[in-house]
Amino acid sequence: MTKLRTQIYLDSKQRDLLDDIAYSLRKQTGRKTSISELIREGIELLKQEYQIIDETDIIINSPILLDGIEKARKEKGFLTHKEVFGDK
Repeated sequence: MTKLRTQIYLDSKQRDLLDDIAYSLRKQTGRKTSISELIREGIELLKQEYQIIDETDIIINSPILLDGIEKARKEKGFLTHKEVFGDK
C-alpha cells in the first residue's frame, strides 16, 4: 500500500487526546505509536463501523453523495465512472 502525505488540522483537545493515547499505548506495549498511526487506525475503525468496503458502499451510505448524483443525472443523464469518482 502506498502512503500519501496528508496535512490535517486538529484543535488542541484533539491533539492532546492523540498524544495521551500514544503515551498510554507506549506504556502498555513498550512500542512507540505515532499520531499518524493512530489516525490511520481510526480511519480503519470508521470503515468497519460504517461497513464501507468500496466506493459503491460510500455512495450508498451517503445521502449527500446520492443527492449530488441524482442532481447531476437530471442535468446530464448518464454519468461516467470518472465523473462520479474522479481520477484515480
